[in-house]
Amino acid sequence: MRKPRIILCEDNSLIREALERLMKNRGYEVIVSETPITCALYQGESDTCPQHVRCADILITDHMMPKMTGIDLLELQRRSGCKLDSKNKALMTACADPNIEEKVKDLGCALFRKPINSSLLKEWLNECEARIDLSQPVASQLVEPVERIGH
Repeated sequence: MRKPRIILCEDNSLIREALERLMKNRGYEVIVSETPITCALYQGESDTCPQHVRCADILITDHMMPKMTGIDLLELQRRSGCKLDSKNKALMTACADPNIEEKVKDLGCALFRKPINSSLLKEWLNECEARIDLSQPVASQLVEPVERIGH
């Protein structure tokens, strides 16, 4: 059986490394990106997801990042036909903006305020894990295998 796969999009190295360590300690396969990308595994020219299965089991993205916001990333994934269940996606932000809260709610994703409450994060991860069927495959990488994108 495979490990659960998580994609972390975070430009702050301290937060990114702490989350990566937490996820690896939980037994996850971790794909890290310092900048938001539509999909960490498929980086082609298509406007729609070419995969028949999801690329990961969980996605956590920061909101304020280079090139696009976390909301922009989540909306782009939705328009592109991302196969990952929106309940297993989360946005992190230090901004207490009601507009962000509303958009995240409309997208069906979780919202975590920075600094992140580790108990709430672990509780959400447990809920995500309950929705993951590890007997189902995730997409193979279509680009060169990498653990860190953006280096």
